[in-house]
Amino acid sequence: MVHKVSLEGAVNFTRLSVRLVCTWPPSGSATKWQIAREDYAWCISFLSVLCLLIPLINSIPEYITNPIVITQTMCFCSACVIIMMKTLVLRLHRKKCQILVDEMEEFMNNCCEEERRVLESYVDKCWVYHTIISFMNYLASISMIISPFVISDQKMPTAAVYPFSIESGIPMYLAFVHQSIVGLQTSAGLTVDCQMAMMMWYAGARLELFAIEIQNDSSDMKQFSYYIEKHQRLLVYATRVSETMRYVAFTTTCVCGIASIVCCMQLASNQPILVKLQFGPVSVVCLTNLMICAWPTENIVRVERQLFTTFHGSKCHPSFRGTSL
Repeated sequence: MVHKVSLEGAVNFTRLSVRLVCTWPPSGSATKWQIAREDYAWCISFLSVLCLLIPLINSIPEYITNPIVITQTMCFCSACVIIMMKTLVLRLHRKKCQILVDEMEEFMNNCCEEERRVLESYVDKCWVYHTIISFMNYLASISMIISPFVISDQKMPTAAVYPFSIESGIPMYLAFVHQSIVGLQTSAGLTVDCQMAMMMWYAGARLELFAIEIQNDSSDMKQFSYYIEKHQRLLVYATRVSETMRYVAFTTTCVCGIASIVCCMQLASNQPILVKLQFGPVSVVCLTNLMICAWPTENIVRVERQLFTTFHGSKCHPSFRGTSL
């Protein structure tokens, strides 16, 4: 039997998995110091990625004749671009995300037993998939970090070219630590899709609860205007989530699509097994991340159809029959 995960556990796991890129918004009740601390952490995270992206781009002319190194560099550059674009989008939309997350957490804390059961059914539906995706995201970075210890002719996780020597001494260790940290940041950046998907799953759960409320109504829909207003509020929530998620999904689709093609080319070519072990996890991660935002979006469409059917099958006043939600 699959172990069940609590609502709070699912939210805390998602919050922790994206901590390195600082995309989880601070609470609406956060103090100025807490907000300033989050802003400072976000700036450090963004600059950390930028400080690796520049040396990676600088390495392209030097290794242009080496297809393996160029492929690795393109994948790493794509990962850095993903982080920077996603974190920038969520930083610009932070106030909106803050309101959405606060509303979600407030509902979770105050919901009744029946509402909690529906929310938990959504957690049971997707927590295994989200956990596997998060694990694979970090596994891809870990395989990159440990590659210098496995491949004898590779000294660093990436082929980044710096304006100073990193052959030995403190610069070498600092460069290795920095590249490893950015590698973990790329994993967190890919997991941002799980953060947005979780909010979309919540929107679908609220719409399903609304359908159950209509189905159990025995008052001949005398509060018709109340249901219309509530439905509009729920749609506004889902729309606000989708407005932010579409930018994240677009970035993931474009960059992961390109990275998947490049990695699969190396897997299909005649390369050593150690090289293929590097590109294998990256290819799987890129392909699976394309599905994260699609699944909860399809669920929203399914629940809306269910809601429409439930409404037209309810004890609605004749003058309201045939009115579309």
